[in-house]
Amino acid sequence: MSLEVQLSSILKQGFRFAIGAALVEAYFWHQGDVLDNFIYPVFGYVSVVIEPTTRGAFNAGLGRVAGSALGGFIAAILVSVFGINGYSLYVIAGLTFILASLICETYRWQAAYSQATLIGTLIAMRALGTSAHENIWLYLKSRLVDNWIGICFGIAVVLLIYPQDSRRELNKYLNQFLENLSLLLGSVSQKYLAPENTENTANELIKNLKKIEKANSTILSRSTTEFRNIWLEQEKWIDIVSSQKVLLRQAQDLLKIVDNTKKNKLSQNFSPELTVLPLFISQLESADLELEIEKITKKLDLLRQSGKIDQYSTSDVLSFFQFLQILNQFSKELKSLKIKLKHKEELSAESKLSFSLLKYNRISYKRILEIIGIGIAIAMSLSIIHHINFPFPSAYQGIADVIIVGSIVMIVQPTRGQALAISIAAMLSLYLTIFFVYLMAKSFGFSPLTSGIVFFLIYVSCSILGFPPLARIGAIVAADVLGKDIYPFFDQGIVAALVAIPVGIFIALMITTIFMQGSVSDQLESGFSRTFVGLGQLYQSLLNNYFNPEQINQDNITLKNSLTKEINMHTKICKIAGFEQGAGLMGEIRKKQWNLLINFEQQVLSQLNTLEDELQQPMPDPIRAKFLSELQEIVHHTSELFIWLSGLIIQQKNSNEQIRQTFFLNRQIKSLEERLLNSRLEMRNYKLEQLISFSSAFITLKEIAENLEQISETLENQKTPFSV
Repeated sequence: MSLEVQLSSILKQGFRFAIGAALVEAYFWHQGDVLDNFIYPVFGYVSVVIEPTTRGAFNAGLGRVAGSALGGFIAAILVSVFGINGYSLYVIAGLTFILASLICETYRWQAAYSQATLIGTLIAMRALGTSAHENIWLYLKSRLVDNWIGICFGIAVVLLIYPQDSRRELNKYLNQFLENLSLLLGSVSQKYLAPENTENTANELIKNLKKIEKANSTILSRSTTEFRNIWLEQEKWIDIVSSQKVLLRQAQDLLKIVDNTKKNKLSQNFSPELTVLPLFISQLESADLELEIEKITKKLDLLRQSGKIDQYSTSDVLSFFQFLQILNQFSKELKSLKIKLKHKEELSAESKLSFSLLKYNRISYKRILEIIGIGIAIAMSLSIIHHINFPFPSAYQGIADVIIVGSIVMIVQPTRGQALAISIAAMLSLYLTIFFVYLMAKSFGFSPLTSGIVFFLIYVSCSILGFPPLARIGAIVAADVLGKDIYPFFDQGIVAALVAIPVGIFIALMITTIFMQGSVSDQLESGFSRTFVGLGQLYQSLLNNYFNPEQINQDNITLKNSLTKEINMHTKICKIAGFEQGAGLMGEIRKKQWNLLINFEQQVLSQLNTLEDELQQPMPDPIRAKFLSELQEIVHHTSELFIWLSGLIIQQKNSNEQIRQTFFLNRQIKSLEERLLNSRLEMRNYKLEQLISFSSAFITLKEIAENLEQISETLENQKTPFSV
């Protein structure tokens, strides 16, 4: 997605985030006790509007209505039983979190989870110093009504202001994708025919295609929470976007072949056909594209049978074989996309709204202990914060609940690395919020309009920094500090917030460090280990299907999807794991290793996808008869190498013997390659399609082995264990 599109989306979302919040504040502006009431409408409102889609907001709103009732009900019962004297407040807050979490996780009530835990804890905390203990149920009712009003405002804003239309966006980006793909194929063809006379526009087109494909993937993922998502499901947009991914990968493979060829003299024989190929892409004329590829194949077969192909170098012939094989698969995928789009155009669907019922989920004993630990950590945070002598205590009391919210958000993170990342982001976002609040209040005074401007600035700044969910905490801060009742001590309140924010975050971070045993670094390295095992399984499965076509072929789709998801996750959590490691020498070494492994696993997965494209024809029978046992041995040794690399990552073992085995594997491949090349004359009688498929696949087998050799050498040269 382009920067302009992203910025436009952020501005639109920021505008509706701001205008709704200003309306909520305007509604409460003339109510009594603004500070005690206004925090709840704003909390309910931002929890809904932070969802970018209509059905997501509606589902979140329903979940938060029920969740706030659940958390508030638990808190009210505990206050009634224990009162709010002495340390009971801290016990109540911790127990509220524990009970709400256990109920929500037991019944997989994710939409209500955050609201149940936060609202319950806030009600328990804010009951201190009020008359709530005299009639906690009346207090609870008042707080829940306030919260539900905010939720209703949020749902109305999401439905009426800039409602998302993913279907229109997906179609727009699909057209852009096909246009850029046509240009890319034209650039690749020209570069293959005359590399010295073409501009290097292909790489720029690849970047554009990646952005468009990522935008469509993001939009499709987001659309799962829209009212009209059933439309997209019936039109099978997930399959359409999947075809885009495949076409992009195949186009990159074609460009890679061309980039690795200085000038392929054999390709000059097919200049007319290669030149017209791009004309059939944007119009999805797959039949014409197939016809041109068929012409190329027939001309190539004539060159082979006449012996004229021998005047070209082996590298040129093999390169053109691989180019033609991938181009053929590209054509088939384009045809598949055309069928999918025709299906989409023929469909008419009605919007439907569905909600999932509660489902029972047995919680593990370990998870129960984690929830109890987090509850204890929350109680400790409350106790510490309420016993610190802050400056301007009257002003501090008005924003203490926000400190608690920020602390809880950190404490509930599953690992230390995530808690640290959230703490840095939260501190930056909250300080920006305080700056905007002070600037706008001093410039324009206190009014709903001022709050609306502040909310807009908060959302836009948090989104640009990459932390849009933190805008909800900033909005609550703004609601507290811009309320009418803070007029007499506004400046003191700003100072109190500046002091209290880092203190609250620091306390939460210290408690998190003590209680949280999970490590993002360990999760990341375990993930690397799993992906290398999975890559080896996929490699072996693809070749087993090729060697034994009479057997029932294994379905590799699930395995590929799982590997793709895992590898994408590694890229996302690598930065968080880096926070855990800090700036020390060992931390820098581990981060360098992670980046290398991410790059390697992405390359190998791409090569395996290419290998699958190249194994679409049966193996030539003469090659099967002569070389099958050697090929199977190569596959076996390569699969063992995948497993060894997986063990190296998590067991801290280096084996020079295994490194030597890697070198032996590559020598074995090169030896077999020489024997295959010596059989070139004999291969003129093989079926051309089968020969092209085998030659292309063998090239990729060699590249995979070389890639694994590079990984082994890199890890051996570093001589540093992964875990320290």
